[in-house]
Amino acid sequence: MMLHRVRFLKALVILLTLLGLLVGASYAQEPEPYHDAPGQAVTHLQPGAGIHYDGGDNEEHELYGFVESMPEGGFIGTWVVNGTSFEATASTEFNEDDGPLQVWAYVKVNYYVSGGVNYATWIETEDGGEYEEHELYGFVDSMPEGGFIGTWVVNGTSFEATAFTGFLEDDGPLEEGAYVKVKYYVSGDVNYAILIETEGYYTGNGHKVTFSKVWNLRVNKLASSCLYSPSVSAIQPII
Repeated sequence: MMLHRVRFLKALVILLTLLGLLVGASYAQEPEPYHDAPGQAVTHLQPGAGIHYDGGDNEEHELYGFVESMPEGGFIGTWVVNGTSFEATASTEFNEDDGPLQVWAYVKVNYYVSGGVNYATWIETEDGGEYEEHELYGFVDSMPEGGFIGTWVVNGTSFEATAFTGFLEDDGPLEEGAYVKVKYYVSGDVNYAILIETEGYYTGNGHKVTFSKVWNLRVNKLASSCLYSPSVSAIQPII
């Protein structure tokens, strides 16, 4: 009887030892909780954007304004609306129900900010958006080389001419020194030219004249029949 008890106790000890080993092994294999490496940016997915970004502003914003510039040959790339730049990606959605997306179109932009960059999620044309039109008369101080698109300076004021700016040369060529009228609007502290055209006027005897900063000896012959302004150094008639 004693021998059976001894054998039972030995078997119980062996069984408890095996259980202890199994429990210890399970604790040893339990994985450590995951932590980001110090300073490592966590990648998030912006809802509705379809692209990844690191950190940044999760909040979606809206902006209404006029398109001042946009990518050439398509919609993917950098847009400038009311002086603010936006990056349109392959995930950006576009809507033209209220007119074509083009320079001067009035649009709504949905966007979020990441790494200091405004990423557009949605760009669509909108009704409304009237801008105040201004006019300026003066001499062309400088203009783009080799064409009309670019920066013009008229009477010391800078204007940006785009592919949608109109140009008229009915009263002489558009060149440095020409007297012009500029129709424009202001957006984001930039003067965007709507129309640039040469200008003249009719004198009392029916002559139509234009202005030039270049001195012309014919001004003496015309002095009796042409209106003269002290700010104009020469008057050249168009017959």
